[in-house]
Amino acid sequence: MDLLPIFQSIEESGIGRAVRESVWAFAVIESIHLIALTTMGGAAILVDLRLLNLGLKQRPTAELAADASRFFNLGLIVLIFSILLPVTKLLYLLLVSTLPPQEIVRQHRRLSALEWLGKWSMHDVLVLA
Repeated sequence: MDLLPIFQSIEESGIGRAVRESVWAFAVIESIHLIALTTMGGAAILVDLRLLNLGLKQRPTAELAADASRFFNLGLIVLIFSILLPVTKLLYLLLVSTLPPQEIVRQHRRLSALEWLGKWSMHDVLVLA
């Protein structure tokens, strides 16, 4: 199975072309991913340091965990929409693309799921636009 045509078609799609031709789009999208990862990691580290009694000793652990959970949840939501759903969509597209043509007609549910994933996986790009 040759994956090159699949990746070339993704690269030549409208979104792929827009990100590739834009001076700032890729940098902004990747910055959002990194900020989300940093937010989640920072929230987890703050609580871990408090549990180990290495920092923030003046604040109760439960209070710190409640405050940090808001940032952790925000980072998780951004990561779901910007990493998990697009990767799932691409893997699902790969699965559907390997089906024989006569089988694609029978796989209406899979194609509907792919359409649903496609809609939700681009929310971070649409928010930026």
